Amino acid sequence: MTNHLKRISAPKTWSINRKQYTYTIKPSPGPHSAKYSLPLGIILRDVLKYTQTLREAKKLLNNKTVLVDGKRKKDHRLALGLFDVLSFPDLKENWRVIYDLKGRIILNKIKAEESKLKPCKIINKTRLSKNIQLNLHDGKNISNFAFEIKSS
Repeated sequence: MTNHLKRISAPKTWSINRKQYTYTIKPSPGPHSAKYSLPLGIILRDVLKYTQTLREAKKLLNNKTVLVDGKRKKDHRLALGLFDVLSFPDLKENWRVIYDLKGRIILNKIKAEESKLKPCKIINKTRLSKNIQLNLHDGKNISNFAFEIKSS
């Protein structure tokens, strides 16, 4: 696998300027596919414009002032996908990743109470002995559901 990504061949869901520079950040593998996610470095630099360069974005992430779904993240290649929450506790700002009507990834500003909730889609259910495991769209699993087998 390569570590580069040219801007012209970046997914059409990314709202970036395609002809100004040659390369952009390639997202690292994770729970969201590259087509339907946006790297954290691009969000900080190109979408929210909190930094002007990728070097500044890396320094901001290394100061541990950025939360993704309530957890501190330091990787500038981390892919944020549908319904992920990006928080800045120092600025008291929260953003949720959603799609616009044309299918592009955008960030929607939300309130602090709403940032604690995350809607998820159940994509699969698995039976583990006497428990049911629910598999969610963002790679997380919930496995605390017990059930009883009734014989007739």
